[in-house]
Amino acid sequence: MNRTCQENGVIDIAIVGGSSTRVYCSSWTWVGSLNLSALADGPISLNISQSDSAGNQTLINRQITKDTIAPSVSIASPLANSMINSISASNFLLSGTCSESALIVNIV
Repeated sequence: MNRTCQENGVIDIAIVGGSSTRVYCSSWTWVGSLNLSALADGPISLNISQSDSAGNQTLINRQITKDTIAPSVSIASPLANSMINSISASNFLLSGTCSESALIVNIV
């Protein structure tokens, strides 16, 4: 995460319901990191806040998605060792299943 901040000071970064870290705003920029490896795949809500010396606070929320599992694909047709003849050669049909709907399956 790398963003700008209004004045030099402390930036708090927190996973809603999880871990947090504190980084410093320097020259109107902040950089921070969190270890997300222990979290399950799915939606993650981040809260990022900064307070100034007068007690004014800005809080922003960012929704991200953790997706570390590759989609799976299988071939239902043609069966292994199928034959292509002169009729099927111009329109050879393939089918199968995939684990994530609405994604492109590349046939190469």
